[in-house]
Amino acid sequence: MWGMISAPETAGLLAFLVQLTGAERALEVGTFTGYATLALAEALPAGGVVVTCEADENWGASGAPFWAQAGVADRIDLRLGDALATLAGLEPASFDLCFVDADKGNYGAYYERRSRCSGRAASW
Repeated sequence: MWGMISAPETAGLLAFLVQLTGAERALEVGTFTGYATLALAEALPAGGVVVTCEADENWGASGAPFWAQAGVADRIDLRLGDALATLAGLEPASFDLCFVDADKGNYGAYYERRSRCSGRAASW
């Protein structure tokens, strides 16, 4: 399962995209250990937020101590449960940056919900 964790280069790229685009709200589909979530949250300006979706409660909770230690827990909104259901409940164009790194079988369905991103930056 550790092959599913984001690489340091991915985390660095996400942080760079946040800063480059001036993103204030990020959406992440697939939290896993919360490593990419942490990179996004650290790069956001004060008042920014990452909404991260994770189906597995145990994996979703695994990043929380590290988010708190880094001082960014208040910037992270963890949504546990089916990501497609979570996405359906989000306002269109409510995110500046979207990062999808979840179950590959649903990528088509996640792509269909891309209207949740305003278009500043999206990684589908």
